[in-house]
Amino acid sequence: MRTALIYNFLIEANLMASIAILLMIPVRWLCRRQLGSRAIAFAWLLVAIRLLCPLALPNPVIHEIRSAFAPDLAIRPIAGQVQVRFADAVDALYDGVRLSGSGSAIEESLHTLRDDTGNGMLSIRLMKVYLAGAALTVGWFAISNWRFRKQLRADRIEPISGRALAQYRTLCAEMHIRPIPVFYVDPLPSACLVGCFRPYIALPLTARPQELEHVLRHELCHYKAGDHWWCAVRLACCAIHWFNPLVWLAARMSRTDAELACDERVIRHMDEARRRGYAGVLVLSACRRDLPGVSVLSTGMSMTGRRLKKRVTDILSNRQARRGLALGFVLLASMALIGAFCTAERPVLAGIPADHMAYQSQPVSTAVSLTQEQEQQAIDLAKAFWSNETLQADLNDSLIWTACGQGTHTEVYANDPDWGEALILAFAPDGRILYMNNRRSGDRDALLASDPNQELSRAELNGVMEYGLSVLEKIQPGLRGEMGEIESQGPTVNGESSFYRFFSFRREGENHTMTHVFNVQVFPEVRLTHYENLLEFDEDASDRLEPGNG
Repeated sequence: MRTALIYNFLIEANLMASIAILLMIPVRWLCRRQLGSRAIAFAWLLVAIRLLCPLALPNPVIHEIRSAFAPDLAIRPIAGQVQVRFADAVDALYDGVRLSGSGSAIEESLHTLRDDTGNGMLSIRLMKVYLAGAALTVGWFAISNWRFRKQLRADRIEPISGRALAQYRTLCAEMHIRPIPVFYVDPLPSACLVGCFRPYIALPLTARPQELEHVLRHELCHYKAGDHWWCAVRLACCAIHWFNPLVWLAARMSRTDAELACDERVIRHMDEARRRGYAGVLVLSACRRDLPGVSVLSTGMSMTGRRLKKRVTDILSNRQARRGLALGFVLLASMALIGAFCTAERPVLAGIPADHMAYQSQPVSTAVSLTQEQEQQAIDLAKAFWSNETLQADLNDSLIWTACGQGTHTEVYANDPDWGEALILAFAPDGRILYMNNRRSGDRDALLASDPNQELSRAELNGVMEYGLSVLEKIQPGLRGEMGEIESQGPTVNGESSFYRFFSFRREGENHTMTHVFNVQVFPEVRLTHYENLLEFDEDASDRLEPGNG
Protein backbone atom coordinates (compact mmCIF):
# COMPACT_ATOMS: atom_id res chain seq x y z
CA MET A 1 0.00 0.00 0.00
CA ARG A 2 2.73 2.46 0.91
CA THR A 3 4.68 1.53 -2.23
CA ALA A 4 1.54 2.11 -4.29
CA LEU A 5 1.21 5.63 -2.86
CA ILE A 6 4.79 6.46 -3.86
CA TYR A 7 4.34 5.05 -7.36
CA ASN A 8 1.09 6.98 -7.79
CA PHE A 9 2.84 10.22 -6.87
CA LEU A 10 5.99 9.66 -8.95
CA ILE A 11 4.20 8.55 -12.11
CA GLU A 12 1.48 11.20 -11.98
CA ALA A 13 3.84 14.03 -11.03
CA ASN A 14 6.39 13.14 -13.71
CA LEU A 15 3.79 12.65 -16.44
CA MET A 16 2.00 15.94 -15.76
CA ALA A 17 5.19 17.92 -15.15
CA SER A 18 6.90 16.48 -18.24
CA ILE A 19 3.99 17.64 -20.40
CA ALA A 20 4.27 21.10 -18.83
CA ILE A 21 8.05 21.22 -19.37
CA LEU A 22 7.69 20.29 -23.04
CA LEU A 23 5.08 23.03 -23.43
CA MET A 24 7.28 25.56 -21.63
CA ILE A 25 10.14 25.12 -24.10
CA PRO A 26 8.31 26.74 -27.06
CA VAL A 27 6.54 29.23 -24.78
CA ARG A 28 9.79 30.66 -23.41
CA TRP A 29 11.33 30.68 -26.89
CA LEU A 30 8.45 32.28 -28.78
CA CYS A 31 6.50 34.29 -26.20
CA ARG A 32 9.11 35.81 -23.88
CA ARG A 33 8.82 39.26 -25.48
CA GLN A 34 5.04 39.34 -24.94
CA LEU A 35 4.88 37.60 -21.54
CA GLY A 36 8.09 38.76 -19.91
CA SER A 37 10.57 36.64 -17.98
CA ARG A 38 8.79 37.11 -14.64
CA ALA A 39 5.63 35.40 -15.91
CA ILE A 40 7.73 32.54 -17.30
CA ALA A 41 9.65 32.21 -14.02
CA PHE A 42 6.30 32.00 -12.19
CA ALA A 43 5.21 29.21 -14.53
CA TRP A 44 8.32 27.24 -13.56
CA LEU A 45 7.26 27.59 -9.93
CA LEU A 46 3.92 25.96 -10.81
CA VAL A 47 5.77 23.08 -12.46
CA ALA A 48 7.84 22.66 -9.29
CA ILE A 49 4.68 22.59 -7.15
CA ARG A 50 3.35 19.71 -9.27
CA LEU A 51 6.64 17.87 -8.92
CA LEU A 52 6.83 18.27 -5.14
CA CYS A 53 3.26 18.13 -3.87
CA PRO A 54 1.80 14.59 -3.45
CA LEU A 55 -1.77 15.83 -3.80
CA ALA A 56 -4.47 13.98 -5.75
CA LEU A 57 -7.81 15.72 -6.23
CA PRO A 58 -10.94 13.73 -7.11
CA ASN A 59 -11.83 13.59 -10.78
CA PRO A 60 -15.33 12.37 -11.73
CA VAL A 61 -14.18 10.97 -15.09
CA ILE A 62 -10.67 9.65 -14.36
CA HIS A 63 -12.07 6.15 -13.66
CA GLU A 64 -12.80 5.87 -17.40
CA ILE A 65 -9.09 5.25 -18.04
CA ARG A 66 -8.65 2.74 -15.22
CA SER A 67 -7.49 -0.52 -16.74
CA ALA A 68 -9.64 -3.54 -15.98
CA PHE A 69 -6.43 -5.59 -15.76
CA ALA A 70 -4.69 -3.52 -13.07
CA PRO A 71 -4.24 -5.99 -10.19
CA ASP A 72 -3.84 -3.41 -7.41
CA LEU A 73 -6.83 -1.19 -6.66
CA ALA A 74 -4.59 1.11 -4.60
CA ILE A 75 -2.88 2.09 -7.86
CA ARG A 76 -4.76 5.03 -9.33
CA PRO A 77 -5.86 4.96 -13.00
CA ILE A 78 -2.85 6.73 -14.55
CA ALA A 79 -0.29 4.64 -12.69
CA GLY A 80 -2.43 1.56 -13.34
CA GLN A 81 -2.26 2.17 -17.09
CA VAL A 82 1.54 2.44 -16.87
CA GLN A 83 1.67 -0.76 -14.83
CA VAL A 84 -0.51 -2.72 -17.26
CA ARG A 85 1.19 -1.38 -20.39
CA PHE A 86 4.59 -2.28 -18.99
CA ALA A 87 3.40 -5.80 -18.12
CA ASP A 88 1.96 -6.18 -21.64
CA ALA A 89 5.25 -5.04 -23.18
CA VAL A 90 7.21 -7.54 -21.08
CA ASP A 91 4.82 -10.36 -22.06
CA ALA A 92 5.06 -9.47 -25.75
CA LEU A 93 8.85 -9.29 -25.62
CA TYR A 94 9.05 -12.61 -23.78
CA ASP A 95 6.76 -14.33 -26.28
CA GLY A 96 8.77 -12.93 -29.19
CA VAL A 97 12.09 -14.15 -27.75
CA ARG A 98 10.62 -17.54 -26.83
CA LEU A 99 9.20 -18.14 -30.31
CA SER A 100 12.35 -16.95 -32.07
CA GLY A 101 14.60 -19.14 -29.91
CA SER A 102 17.29 -16.45 -29.92
CA GLY A 103 18.75 -17.33 -26.57
CA SER A 104 17.95 -19.18 -23.37
CA ALA A 105 19.65 -16.59 -21.15
CA ILE A 106 17.55 -13.72 -22.55
CA GLU A 107 14.44 -15.86 -22.37
CA GLU A 108 15.15 -16.79 -18.76
CA SER A 109 15.76 -13.16 -17.81
CA LEU A 110 12.51 -12.05 -19.43
CA HIS A 111 10.67 -14.92 -17.76
CA THR A 112 11.98 -13.77 -14.37
CA LEU A 113 11.05 -10.17 -15.19
CA ARG A 114 7.53 -11.25 -16.18
CA ASP A 115 7.10 -13.21 -12.94
CA ASP A 116 8.45 -10.34 -10.85
CA THR A 117 6.07 -7.96 -12.60
CA GLY A 118 3.13 -10.18 -11.71
CA ASN A 119 3.99 -10.97 -8.08
CA GLY A 120 5.06 -7.45 -7.08
CA MET A 121 8.77 -8.18 -6.58
CA LEU A 122 9.72 -5.84 -9.43
CA SER A 123 8.02 -2.90 -7.72
CA ILE A 124 9.99 -3.63 -4.55
CA ARG A 125 13.29 -3.76 -6.47
CA LEU A 126 12.47 -0.59 -8.38
CA MET A 127 11.67 1.17 -5.12
CA LYS A 128 15.08 0.20 -3.75
CA VAL A 129 16.78 1.52 -6.89
CA TYR A 130 14.77 4.75 -6.69
CA LEU A 131 15.64 5.31 -3.02
CA ALA A 132 19.31 4.57 -3.68
CA GLY A 133 19.36 7.06 -6.58
CA ALA A 134 17.62 9.72 -4.49
CA ALA A 135 20.10 9.19 -1.66
CA LEU A 136 23.08 9.50 -4.03
CA THR A 137 21.65 12.67 -5.58
CA VAL A 138 21.05 14.24 -2.17
CA GLY A 139 24.57 13.24 -1.14
CA TRP A 140 26.04 14.83 -4.26
CA PHE A 141 24.10 18.05 -3.64
CA ALA A 142 25.18 18.11 -0.01
CA ILE A 143 28.86 17.60 -0.85
CA SER A 144 28.78 20.17 -3.69
CA ASN A 145 27.23 22.82 -1.45
CA TRP A 146 29.51 22.00 1.46
CA ARG A 147 32.62 22.34 -0.75
CA PHE A 148 31.35 25.56 -2.33
CA ARG A 149 30.52 27.15 1.02
CA LYS A 150 33.82 25.96 2.51
CA GLN A 151 35.76 27.48 -0.40
CA LEU A 152 33.92 30.78 -0.02
CA ARG A 153 34.72 30.88 3.70
CA ALA A 154 38.36 30.13 3.00
CA ASP A 155 38.57 32.85 0.32
CA ARG A 156 36.60 35.44 2.28
CA ILE A 157 38.61 38.65 2.70
CA GLU A 158 36.47 41.09 4.69
CA PRO A 159 32.98 42.60 4.86
CA ILE A 160 32.36 45.73 2.82
CA SER A 161 33.01 48.99 4.60
CA GLY A 162 33.35 52.69 4.09
CA ARG A 163 31.83 54.18 0.96
CA ALA A 164 30.72 50.78 -0.37
CA LEU A 165 28.84 50.06 2.87
CA ALA A 166 27.12 53.45 2.80
CA GLN A 167 26.12 52.89 -0.82
CA TYR A 168 24.78 49.43 0.07
CA ARG A 169 22.67 50.72 2.97
CA THR A 170 21.22 53.48 0.81
CA LEU A 171 20.32 50.88 -1.83
CA CYS A 172 18.62 48.64 0.78
CA ALA A 173 16.58 51.58 2.06
CA GLU A 174 15.58 52.49 -1.48
CA MET A 175 14.43 48.92 -2.22
CA HIS A 176 12.83 48.48 1.25
CA ILE A 177 15.00 45.47 2.08
CA ARG A 178 16.56 44.52 5.39
CA PRO A 179 20.35 44.50 4.83
CA ILE A 180 22.10 41.15 4.77
CA PRO A 181 25.87 40.60 5.16
CA VAL A 182 28.12 41.37 2.18
CA PHE A 183 31.69 40.05 1.96
CA TYR A 184 34.57 40.45 -0.45
CA VAL A 185 35.81 37.08 -1.69
CA ASP A 186 38.91 36.41 -3.76
CA PRO A 187 39.07 34.64 -6.12
CA LEU A 188 35.41 34.79 -7.18
CA PRO A 189 34.23 34.91 -10.81
CA SER A 190 31.03 36.84 -10.18
CA ALA A 191 28.91 38.21 -7.37
CA CYS A 192 26.36 35.77 -5.96
CA LEU A 193 23.72 35.40 -3.27
CA VAL A 194 24.64 32.40 -1.14
CA GLY A 195 22.57 30.29 1.27
CA CYS A 196 18.94 30.08 2.37
CA PHE A 197 18.57 30.43 6.12
CA ARG A 198 21.48 32.87 6.58
CA PRO A 199 21.97 34.33 3.11
CA TYR A 200 24.78 36.70 2.32
CA ILE A 201 26.19 38.37 -0.79
CA ALA A 202 29.66 37.42 -1.99
CA LEU A 203 31.45 40.12 -4.04
CA PRO A 204 34.61 39.59 -6.10
CA LEU A 205 37.49 41.64 -4.76
CA THR A 206 38.09 42.86 -8.31
CA ALA A 207 34.65 44.55 -8.50
CA ARG A 208 35.19 48.20 -9.51
CA PRO A 209 33.40 51.00 -7.59
CA GLN A 210 31.41 52.02 -10.68
CA GLU A 211 30.10 48.44 -10.98
CA LEU A 212 29.15 48.10 -7.34
CA GLU A 213 25.67 49.61 -7.50
CA HIS A 214 24.58 47.38 -10.40
CA VAL A 215 26.03 44.26 -8.81
CA LEU A 216 24.46 44.87 -5.41
CA ARG A 217 21.10 45.85 -6.92
CA HIS A 218 21.05 42.63 -8.94
CA GLU A 219 21.71 40.40 -5.92
CA LEU A 220 19.26 42.33 -3.73
CA CYS A 221 16.58 41.80 -6.39
CA HIS A 222 17.34 38.07 -6.18
CA TYR A 223 16.99 38.26 -2.40
CA LYS A 224 13.76 40.26 -2.51
CA ALA A 225 12.22 37.80 -4.99
CA GLY A 226 13.21 34.81 -2.82
CA ASP A 227 15.39 33.30 -5.53
CA HIS A 228 17.69 31.78 -2.89
CA TRP A 229 14.71 29.63 -1.78
CA TRP A 230 13.88 28.92 -5.40
CA CYS A 231 17.36 27.37 -5.71
CA ALA A 232 16.47 24.97 -2.88
CA VAL A 233 13.20 24.08 -4.66
CA ARG A 234 15.17 23.15 -7.79
CA LEU A 235 17.42 20.89 -5.74
CA ALA A 236 14.40 19.18 -4.18
CA CYS A 237 12.82 18.58 -7.60
CA CYS A 238 16.04 17.09 -8.97
CA ALA A 239 16.58 14.92 -5.89
CA ILE A 240 13.06 13.47 -5.83
CA HIS A 241 12.80 13.04 -9.62
CA TRP A 242 16.45 12.31 -10.32
CA PHE A 243 15.57 9.72 -13.00
CA ASN A 244 13.75 12.21 -15.26
CA PRO A 245 16.11 14.16 -17.58
CA LEU A 246 13.35 16.67 -18.33
CA VAL A 247 13.37 17.73 -14.66
CA TRP A 248 17.10 18.47 -14.84
CA LEU A 249 16.55 20.40 -18.07
CA ALA A 250 13.73 22.35 -16.43
CA ALA A 251 15.96 23.19 -13.46
CA ARG A 252 18.58 24.62 -15.79
CA MET A 253 16.05 26.59 -17.85
CA SER A 254 14.32 27.93 -14.75
CA ARG A 255 17.68 29.09 -13.38
CA THR A 256 18.26 31.04 -16.60
CA ASP A 257 14.74 32.48 -16.52
CA ALA A 258 15.20 33.54 -12.89
CA GLU A 259 18.26 35.56 -13.96
CA LEU A 260 16.32 37.16 -16.81
CA ALA A 261 13.42 37.97 -14.48
CA CYS A 262 15.91 39.55 -12.10
CA ASP A 263 17.22 41.69 -14.94
CA GLU A 264 13.67 42.91 -15.58
CA ARG A 265 13.33 43.99 -11.95
CA VAL A 266 16.72 45.71 -11.96
CA ILE A 267 16.17 47.82 -15.13
CA ARG A 268 12.50 48.59 -14.50
CA HIS A 269 13.17 52.24 -13.55
CA MET A 270 16.52 52.77 -15.34
CA ASP A 271 17.16 55.18 -18.18
CA GLU A 272 19.09 54.13 -21.28
CA ALA A 273 22.52 55.18 -19.96
CA ARG A 274 22.15 53.17 -16.76
CA ARG A 275 20.86 50.17 -18.71
CA ARG A 276 24.00 50.32 -20.86
CA GLY A 277 26.12 50.36 -17.72
CA TYR A 278 24.27 47.40 -16.28
CA ALA A 279 24.66 45.43 -19.53
CA GLY A 280 28.39 46.20 -19.46
CA VAL A 281 28.67 44.71 -15.98
CA LEU A 282 27.02 41.50 -17.23
CA VAL A 283 29.45 41.28 -20.16
CA LEU A 284 32.43 41.72 -17.83
CA SER A 285 31.09 38.97 -15.59
CA ALA A 286 30.85 36.66 -18.60
CA CYS A 287 34.54 37.27 -19.38
CA ARG A 288 35.34 35.36 -16.22
CA ARG A 289 34.45 31.72 -15.65
CA ASP A 290 30.93 30.64 -14.82
CA LEU A 291 29.64 29.95 -11.33
CA PRO A 292 28.61 26.43 -10.20
CA GLY A 293 25.38 25.13 -11.71
CA VAL A 294 22.07 23.83 -10.48
CA SER A 295 23.53 21.73 -7.66
CA VAL A 296 24.70 24.74 -5.60
CA LEU A 297 22.50 27.04 -3.52
CA SER A 298 23.55 30.34 -5.05
CA THR A 299 22.61 32.92 -7.66
CA GLY A 300 25.05 34.46 -10.14
CA MET A 301 25.27 37.19 -12.71
CA SER A 302 27.46 35.34 -15.20
CA MET A 303 26.03 33.80 -18.36
CA THR A 304 27.74 32.96 -21.64
CA GLY A 305 27.07 32.38 -25.33
CA ARG A 306 23.74 33.06 -27.01
CA ARG A 307 21.99 33.40 -23.65
CA LEU A 308 24.22 36.35 -22.74
CA LYS A 309 23.71 37.97 -26.17
CA LYS A 310 19.92 37.71 -25.85
CA ARG A 311 20.10 38.92 -22.26
CA VAL A 312 22.05 42.03 -23.21
CA THR A 313 19.78 42.70 -26.21
CA ASP A 314 16.68 42.54 -24.03
CA ILE A 315 18.21 44.91 -21.49
CA LEU A 316 19.22 47.49 -24.08
CA SER A 317 15.89 47.32 -25.93
CA ASN A 318 13.95 47.46 -22.62
CA ARG A 319 10.99 45.59 -24.06
CA GLN A 320 7.99 45.74 -21.77
CA ALA A 321 5.75 42.73 -21.32
CA ARG A 322 2.07 43.03 -22.12
CA ARG A 323 0.50 43.00 -18.69
CA GLY A 324 -2.89 41.71 -19.81
CA LEU A 325 -1.33 38.86 -21.78
CA ALA A 326 1.06 38.00 -18.93
CA LEU A 327 -1.81 37.98 -16.42
CA GLY A 328 -3.88 35.74 -18.69
CA PHE A 329 -0.94 33.36 -19.04
CA VAL A 330 -0.48 33.20 -15.25
CA LEU A 331 -4.19 32.51 -14.69
CA LEU A 332 -4.25 29.84 -17.40
CA ALA A 333 -1.13 28.19 -15.99
CA SER A 334 -2.62 28.21 -12.47
CA MET A 335 -5.82 26.58 -13.73
CA ALA A 336 -3.74 23.97 -15.56
CA LEU A 337 -1.89 23.25 -12.30
CA ILE A 338 -5.17 22.53 -10.50
CA GLY A 339 -6.21 20.25 -13.35
CA ALA A 340 -2.85 18.45 -13.19
CA PHE A 341 -3.66 17.40 -9.61
CA CYS A 342 -7.07 15.89 -10.57
CA THR A 343 -5.83 12.31 -10.85
CA ALA A 344 -7.81 10.52 -8.13
CA GLU A 345 -11.17 8.84 -8.50
CA ARG A 346 -14.06 10.45 -6.69
CA PRO A 347 -14.21 8.56 -3.36
CA VAL A 348 -17.77 9.42 -2.27
CA LEU A 349 -20.24 6.81 -3.56
CA ALA A 350 -23.93 6.65 -2.68
CA GLY A 351 -24.89 3.70 -0.53
CA ILE A 352 -21.56 3.22 1.28
CA PRO A 353 -22.04 3.84 5.00
CA ALA A 354 -19.69 6.00 7.05
CA ASP A 355 -17.60 4.74 9.97
CA HIS A 356 -18.22 6.10 13.45
CA MET A 357 -16.41 4.05 16.04
CA ALA A 358 -13.10 2.26 16.43
CA TYR A 359 -13.00 -1.16 18.06
CA GLN A 360 -10.58 -1.24 20.99
CA SER A 361 -8.82 -4.61 21.13
CA GLN A 362 -7.70 -6.15 24.41
CA PRO A 363 -5.36 -9.05 25.22
CA VAL A 364 -7.19 -12.37 25.57
CA SER A 365 -6.27 -15.81 26.83
CA THR A 366 -5.27 -18.40 24.25
CA ALA A 367 -5.02 -21.49 26.44
CA VAL A 368 -6.31 -24.73 24.93
CA SER A 369 -8.68 -25.13 27.86
CA LEU A 370 -10.34 -21.88 29.02
CA THR A 371 -11.63 -21.29 32.50
CA GLN A 372 -15.17 -19.99 32.88
CA GLU A 373 -13.80 -16.52 33.60
CA GLN A 374 -11.55 -16.59 30.52
CA GLU A 375 -14.41 -17.81 28.34
CA GLN A 376 -16.69 -15.01 29.57
CA GLN A 377 -13.93 -12.46 28.95
CA ALA A 378 -13.59 -13.62 25.32
CA ILE A 379 -17.39 -13.59 24.82
CA ASP A 380 -17.71 -10.07 26.24
CA LEU A 381 -14.92 -8.94 23.98
CA ALA A 382 -16.63 -10.50 20.95
CA LYS A 383 -19.96 -8.86 21.80
CA ALA A 384 -18.26 -5.46 22.08
CA PHE A 385 -16.61 -6.09 18.75
CA TRP A 386 -19.76 -7.04 16.85
CA SER A 387 -22.00 -4.41 18.40
CA ASN A 388 -19.93 -1.33 17.54
CA GLU A 389 -21.39 1.16 15.08
CA THR A 390 -18.92 0.22 12.38
CA LEU A 391 -20.17 -3.38 12.03
CA GLN A 392 -23.70 -3.18 13.51
CA ALA A 393 -24.21 -6.93 13.75
CA ASP A 394 -27.65 -8.14 14.84
CA LEU A 395 -27.14 -9.41 18.42
CA ASN A 396 -30.46 -10.74 19.72
CA ASP A 397 -31.15 -12.77 22.83
CA SER A 398 -31.55 -16.01 20.87
CA LEU A 399 -27.83 -16.27 20.08
CA ILE A 400 -25.86 -18.90 21.96
CA TRP A 401 -22.29 -17.77 22.68
CA THR A 402 -19.35 -20.15 23.10
CA ALA A 403 -15.59 -19.64 23.29
CA CYS A 404 -12.73 -22.10 22.99
CA GLY A 405 -8.96 -21.94 23.04
CA GLN A 406 -6.99 -23.18 20.04
CA GLY A 407 -3.48 -22.89 21.47
CA THR A 408 -2.38 -20.07 19.16
CA HIS A 409 -5.67 -18.14 19.27
CA THR A 410 -9.13 -17.97 20.81
CA GLU A 411 -12.34 -18.49 18.82
CA VAL A 412 -15.78 -17.18 19.77
CA TYR A 413 -18.97 -18.45 18.12
CA ALA A 414 -22.49 -17.03 18.20
CA ASN A 415 -24.96 -19.71 17.10
CA ASP A 416 -28.54 -19.14 16.03
CA PRO A 417 -30.82 -22.00 17.18
CA ASP A 418 -32.72 -21.89 13.90
CA TRP A 419 -29.92 -22.14 11.35
CA GLY A 420 -26.53 -22.58 13.03
CA GLU A 421 -23.39 -20.43 13.19
CA ALA A 422 -24.11 -16.73 12.73
CA LEU A 423 -20.98 -14.90 13.93
CA ILE A 424 -17.42 -16.24 14.14
CA LEU A 425 -14.46 -14.36 15.59
CA ALA A 426 -10.85 -15.47 16.18
CA PHE A 427 -8.45 -13.48 18.41
CA ALA A 428 -4.67 -13.53 18.53
CA PRO A 429 -3.01 -13.36 21.99
CA ASP A 430 -2.57 -9.57 21.69
CA GLY A 431 -6.24 -9.02 20.83
CA ARG A 432 -5.72 -8.66 17.08
CA ILE A 433 -8.39 -10.10 14.82
CA LEU A 434 -7.26 -13.15 12.84
CA TYR A 435 -10.63 -14.12 11.43
CA MET A 436 -14.15 -12.74 11.42
CA ASN A 437 -17.28 -13.85 9.60
CA ASN A 438 -20.74 -12.30 9.81
CA ARG A 439 -23.39 -14.55 8.30
CA ARG A 440 -26.32 -12.45 9.47
CA SER A 441 -27.98 -9.55 7.74
CA GLY A 442 -27.59 -6.15 9.36
CA ASP A 443 -30.13 -3.33 9.67
CA ARG A 444 -28.77 -0.97 7.03
CA ASP A 445 -30.97 -0.12 4.08
CA ALA A 446 -28.30 1.63 1.98
CA LEU A 447 -28.19 0.01 -1.46
CA LEU A 448 -25.26 0.10 -3.87
CA ALA A 449 -26.34 -2.50 -6.44
CA SER A 450 -29.91 -2.82 -7.68
CA ASP A 451 -29.76 -6.62 -7.97
CA PRO A 452 -27.39 -9.41 -6.82
CA ASN A 453 -25.90 -9.94 -10.28
CA GLN A 454 -25.12 -6.30 -11.04
CA GLU A 455 -21.40 -5.75 -11.60
CA LEU A 456 -19.99 -2.50 -10.17
CA SER A 457 -18.02 0.03 -12.18
CA ARG A 458 -14.30 0.37 -11.46
CA ALA A 459 -14.93 3.61 -9.57
CA GLU A 460 -17.64 1.98 -7.43
CA LEU A 461 -15.42 -1.05 -6.86
CA ASN A 462 -12.58 1.20 -5.74
CA GLY A 463 -14.98 2.92 -3.34
CA VAL A 464 -16.12 -0.44 -1.96
CA MET A 465 -12.49 -1.44 -1.40
CA GLU A 466 -11.78 1.85 0.40
CA TYR A 467 -14.84 1.31 2.59
CA GLY A 468 -13.67 -2.19 3.54
CA LEU A 469 -10.18 -0.94 4.30
CA SER A 470 -11.52 1.92 6.40
CA VAL A 471 -13.59 -0.52 8.49
CA LEU A 472 -10.60 -2.83 8.93
CA GLU A 473 -8.45 0.15 9.90
CA LYS A 474 -11.01 0.99 12.59
CA ILE A 475 -10.90 -2.60 13.82
CA GLN A 476 -7.12 -2.97 13.59
CA PRO A 477 -5.24 0.34 13.27
CA GLY A 478 -2.16 0.08 11.06
CA LEU A 479 -3.50 -2.81 8.99
CA ARG A 480 -3.21 -0.88 5.72
CA GLY A 481 0.54 -0.63 6.15
CA GLU A 482 0.82 -4.42 6.44
CA MET A 483 -0.92 -5.03 3.13
CA GLY A 484 0.60 -5.29 -0.31
CA GLU A 485 -1.15 -5.00 -3.65
CA ILE A 486 -4.90 -5.57 -3.49
CA GLU A 487 -6.79 -7.64 -6.05
CA SER A 488 -10.54 -8.06 -6.33
CA GLN A 489 -12.89 -10.87 -7.29
CA GLY A 490 -16.62 -10.73 -7.80
CA PRO A 491 -19.44 -10.24 -7.71
CA THR A 492 -20.18 -13.53 -5.99
CA VAL A 493 -23.88 -14.26 -5.55
CA ASN A 494 -24.90 -16.20 -2.45
CA GLY A 495 -28.66 -16.65 -2.25
CA GLU A 496 -30.21 -13.19 -2.35
CA SER A 497 -27.00 -11.31 -1.54
CA SER A 498 -23.79 -10.56 -3.43
CA PHE A 499 -20.33 -9.54 -2.34
CA TYR A 500 -16.84 -8.76 -3.62
CA ARG A 501 -13.76 -10.47 -2.25
CA PHE A 502 -10.45 -8.61 -1.94
CA PHE A 503 -7.01 -10.22 -1.62
CA SER A 504 -3.71 -8.70 -0.52
CA PHE A 505 -0.43 -10.62 -0.82
CA ARG A 506 2.77 -9.47 0.85
CA ARG A 507 6.02 -11.41 0.86
CA GLU A 508 7.20 -11.90 4.45
CA GLY A 509 10.20 -14.14 3.89
CA GLU A 510 11.93 -16.41 1.42
CA ASN A 511 9.20 -19.07 1.41
CA HIS A 512 6.01 -17.59 2.79
CA THR A 513 3.55 -14.80 2.07
CA MET A 514 1.03 -13.07 4.35
CA THR A 515 -2.37 -12.96 2.67
CA HIS A 516 -5.21 -10.72 3.85
CA VAL A 517 -8.72 -11.51 2.60
CA PHE A 518 -11.87 -9.50 3.21
CA ASN A 519 -15.39 -9.55 1.76
CA VAL A 520 -17.69 -6.55 1.35
CA GLN A 521 -21.35 -7.24 0.68
CA VAL A 522 -22.89 -4.84 -1.85
CA PHE A 523 -26.44 -6.22 -2.10
CA PRO A 524 -28.95 -5.89 -0.50
CA GLU A 525 -26.83 -3.70 1.81
CA VAL A 526 -23.22 -2.55 2.09
CA ARG A 527 -21.25 -4.03 4.96
CA LEU A 528 -18.00 -5.80 5.77
CA THR A 529 -18.85 -9.46 6.34
CA HIS A 530 -15.57 -11.37 6.39
CA TYR A 531 -11.87 -10.89 7.15
CA GLU A 532 -8.96 -13.29 7.65
CA ASN A 533 -5.21 -13.34 7.35
CA LEU A 534 -3.41 -16.44 6.15
CA LEU A 535 0.21 -17.51 6.07
CA GLU A 536 0.94 -19.09 2.69
CA PHE A 537 4.00 -21.35 2.44
CA ASP A 538 5.62 -21.84 -0.96
CA GLU A 539 7.34 -25.09 -0.01
CA ASP A 540 4.21 -27.09 0.82
CA ALA A 541 1.72 -27.08 -2.03
CA SER A 542 -0.58 -29.61 -0.36
CA ASP A 543 -1.28 -27.45 2.68
CA ARG A 544 -0.61 -23.84 1.79
CA LEU A 545 -2.98 -21.96 4.08
CA GLU A 546 -2.31 -21.64 7.78
CA PRO A 547 -4.07 -19.38 10.31
CA GLY A 548 -2.31 -16.03 10.69
CA ASN A 549 -0.12 -15.86 13.75
CA GLY A 550 -1.04 -12.23 14.51
